[in-house]
Amino acid sequence: MAENLSTTFKVLGSDNIVYGPVDVATLCDWFRQGLVLRESWVFGIEGETWRRAFDLPEIAAEIAAGAASQQQEETAPPDWITVGMLRHIPILTVLTDDQIRELAGAMYFRPVKQFSTVVKMDQPGNSMFMILDGEVRVRQFVKEREKILATLPTGAFFGELAMLDHSPRSADVVSNLDSQLLELDGGALKRIATESPATAAAFLTAIVRAMARRIQ
Repeated sequence: MAENLSTTFKVLGSDNIVYGPVDVATLCDWFRQGLVLRESWVFGIEGETWRRAFDLPEIAAEIAAGAASQQQEETAPPDWITVGMLRHIPILTVLTDDQIRELAGAMYFRPVKQFSTVVKMDQPGNSMFMILDGEVRVRQFVKEREKILATLPTGAFFGELAMLDHSPRSADVVSNLDSQLLELDGGALKRIATESPATAAAFLTAIVRAMARRIQ
């Protein structure tokens, strides 16, 4: 049963300071703004209990609404995305124009709002993402505090291991800004490998070389 709108809450911030009390509407606003995270500890004054934010019905509804909206926004890349724009993504620069068009035709266009969670740690995955525009951060929670592993700008990519071997996501990825992503799943890449082996080989070689540079 959802909490009564008169219920008030306090939130334990990542800085270990308790904020509030606030009402349900303000709590949901804080979540939409990224001030309250799914894993944040929230104290219900009425029930005198601490719970994770995702255990609160109102926050769970916000998470579900965001996921549904994001799913509806997944489409084929729109016509205004040109080969020239895609060449700003470094791993695509080694491909010919026709190869880039072939890959683009197999991708999904994913506009995401600021503070949206793109992928969640430990969830199964089978796709990678390229950042056409915007910025995301890669994070894990260590002792209930956010640890930022990397900040990825326009042109970067992530999630390639899940695309290749369907391994669980190793970290959360959250959008720092309103961003435009391109998603390629493993099934689409297999189809390309069957229909156009040279395109798949060039793309995979570019990924491997970029991964090697990361660990140098």
